[in-house]
Amino acid sequence: KFGLAIAYTYNKGQTNKSRIPTATDELSDWSGNSTYKANRVNYSLSAYWEPESTDKVFPSSLSAGIGWSDIYHQGNYDPSLAISWSIGATWDDLLNKENKAGIAIGQSPHFVRNTTSHEIRAGADDDLFLTEAWYEYSINDNISITPGVFYIHDLYGSENESAANPDNVINNFGLVLNTSFKF
Repeated sequence: KFGLAIAYTYNKGQTNKSRIPTATDELSDWSGNSTYKANRVNYSLSAYWEPESTDKVFPSSLSAGIGWSDIYHQGNYDPSLAISWSIGATWDDLLNKENKAGIAIGQSPHFVRNTTSHEIRAGADDDLFLTEAWYEYSINDNISITPGVFYIHDLYGSENESAANPDNVINNFGLVLNTSFKF
C-alpha cells in the first residue's frame, strides 16, 4: 500500500499571524514580520509505504516528507528559501499483538538561504534536528498507554548561535506519557 500527498499554497505575509508555524525563531521573524512584508510560495510532498511483509524486523510502515517555502521580501531583498523534512517508521504488533512502536527524525522549517538575516550573515546555521521514539502498549481494546522520548538539537536555530559564539546552543530532551481511552 502506498500513499502520496502534494500541496501548494501562496501566502501574502502582512502580519505576525502569517508566520510559518513551528519554524526556527529566525525564520519565524522573517516569514511574518509586517515590516518586511514577506510573501511566500509553499510546496510540500509526503509519502508513506506499507509493505506486505509480515516480518517483525522490517517496519510495517515508512513515511517521509519535505516542505519548502520561497520567501519574497518587498524591497531590495534577495528571495529566501526555507526547508523542512521528516522520515519515520512504525512497527505494528511489536512484542505483543496490538502494540506499536515508532521512530522519527527531521527538521522543522529553517533557512537554507537568506542574505539579509544578521545572524546568518554572521555565520550561524539556522537549523535544528528533532528526533522521537515511542511505544504504544494496549492494555485492552479501549485503553492504551504510550510512553515517548524526544530530543531537539539547537532549539532556537540561529537566534542563539553565531560565528562569534558557536557554543551557544540550546538542546531539549523530554519524556511524555500519553494515555488514550476509546469509548
